[in-house]
Amino acid sequence: MANERGIPERRIAFLETCFDTFCENGLENTGLKMLADACGVTNGSLLYYFGSKDNIIIEATEYCMTKV
Repeated sequence: MANERGIPERRIAFLETCFDTFCENGLENTGLKMLADACGVTNGSLLYYFGSKDNIIIEATEYCMTKV
C-alpha cells in the first residue's frame, strides 16, 4: 500500500467497507459515490486516502485477502 495517507484505523475501516460494497454490487456497478456513501464520507475524502477507484479496488482486495 504505497503512499498511505490519513488515519490508519480509518483507512482500514474504509477498505473493509469498500470491499463489502464491491462484493454486494460488483466492481462495475459500484461507483465512487456509492463507496463514499457506504463509508459515510465524501468522494473527496476517499480520493484523499486512495487517489482513485482503481486504487480502492486493489487495496481493498489486497487487505481483505490477507485477512483470509
